[in-house]
Amino acid sequence: PEQLRGELLDARSDLYSLGCIFYEALTGRPPFVGKPEVVARKHLDAIATPPSLLVSGVPPEVDSLVASLLAKDQSQRLGYAADLGDALDRLGATPVTWGGALPEPQPYLYRAPFVGREQLFSQLKGALSGLASGRGGVLLVGGESGVGKTRLVLEGAVVARRKGMAVVTGECRRGDGGGAAQGAPLHPLSTLLEAVVDRYLSRADGETDDELERFVEHHAPVLADYCPAIAALQGVAEQPAPPALPAAAAKLRLFRALTATFADYTRDQPLLLILDDMQWADELTLEFIEHISMLAGVRPVLLVGTFRSEEASERLTALGESPATKTLSVNRMESREVRQMVSGMLAHRDPPE
Repeated sequence: PEQLRGELLDARSDLYSLGCIFYEALTGRPPFVGKPEVVARKHLDAIATPPSLLVSGVPPEVDSLVASLLAKDQSQRLGYAADLGDALDRLGATPVTWGGALPEPQPYLYRAPFVGREQLFSQLKGALSGLASGRGGVLLVGGESGVGKTRLVLEGAVVARRKGMAVVTGECRRGDGGGAAQGAPLHPLSTLLEAVVDRYLSRADGETDDELERFVEHHAPVLADYCPAIAALQGVAEQPAPPALPAAAAKLRLFRALTATFADYTRDQPLLLILDDMQWADELTLEFIEHISMLAGVRPVLLVGTFRSEEASERLTALGESPATKTLSVNRMESREVRQMVSGMLAHRDPPE
């Protein structure tokens, strides 16, 4: 069912498939029959007829085991293949002798389920709904290290992709050597600039050739120093260097080139741009975000940045307090939410204290 819903798969998906095979071995038919689209829908929302109602001699314990394997929700399904083996042993299954020794099963944890954060997630989805209508913005998500900021934002990315939006992620990094806290200028935007280049190169129609030609002529020379992929585009090296300008004017020219490039990128679909660890963002990136925050309400770009609240710079704090920026604070989980998370990681409905 989770595969049909477009969700992440794990070992419990294999156990569901094994449950289907077990069901057919018991009854002579799959749990659901009919046209492919009917079967798919039944895998999503129908409960299989208990095997004991189709053939005689199936004990209630086997019905319960099959139902556990075929649970629609992964968290309600039997958790591990070893658990299934133990259950079959208890039911008196005939032991099987293999040709060689099997390795001992290794313990592992499932990906932690997304629990709690209902209000925060609702606000994030609200911002994505605005983006779907053409209204962008800047949204900062702050909290302690390890509190779950990135997970919250990535759950939003899943929603964005389902809505047909482009999703690009970037990362702010510490500077190299010398104890510098910030990375290279505009480095967090490098993945988006590379995505812009990829989009230009992947289209072959005449109109796009004109767009690429305009980009190479007008914006690429300004952006080439910040993105090797742009510098490598055919024709960029032959363009004259941008004329020298005073620092403030040169910065404005750079910001206009970036803004125009992003506008072209979002012409066909809205963009969710995720920047992680913004406590390490360089000054130029923060200035550009301040610049686009004033325009974001009319641009289909939603920039969502995560940051460690205990390491936020004065400039980042000021950005978060700007009227053009929204900020979400992620707090520590409550004990009941931690229990839910641990329960999912262990595939154990009642985890030990």
